[in-house]
Amino acid sequence: MLKKQYLKTKSVCKVTFSLPAAVQGETVYLVGDFNNWDEKATPMKRQKDGGFNVAIDLDKEREFQFRYLVNASEWHNDWEADKYVPNPFSGDNSVVITVGGEEDAPDVTPVEASVDGAAEAKPKRAASPKKPATPKGETTKGSSKTKTKSESS
Repeated sequence: MLKKQYLKTKSVCKVTFSLPAAVQGETVYLVGDFNNWDEKATPMKRQKDGGFNVAIDLDKEREFQFRYLVNASEWHNDWEADKYVPNPFSGDNSVVITVGGEEDAPDVTPVEASVDGAAEAKPKRAASPKKPATPKGETTKGSSKTKTKSESS
């Protein structure tokens, strides 16, 4: 599984690669274009659920081929990869594409017209938190009332 996070302050995409526990490996390495297919360069960390993951920064606007090497002998693809391409060993390589998505878009609302007719983008404002409603028959914490509405009826 791939999870992408487009960083606004850098020209990279942080990609978390995950392999589920169902694969049942003792060791797993992420191998691909980004590490010159070095079978020991990028070890994946075992998670509590038995799966493995690793996060790496990849250049934006690129495609990278990769595979998972399990127990130094079994090659696995990521079945949720962005696409697959044939490799010279009678199989396919997984591909991650770091071309921006919605996460890469600037944090602005749609363009609005100003008073003089020129268009300008306005930044989004964070919504203020709403106070939860107090159910009927209960008092709020710190309330000086001793009787609730249902008691006084």
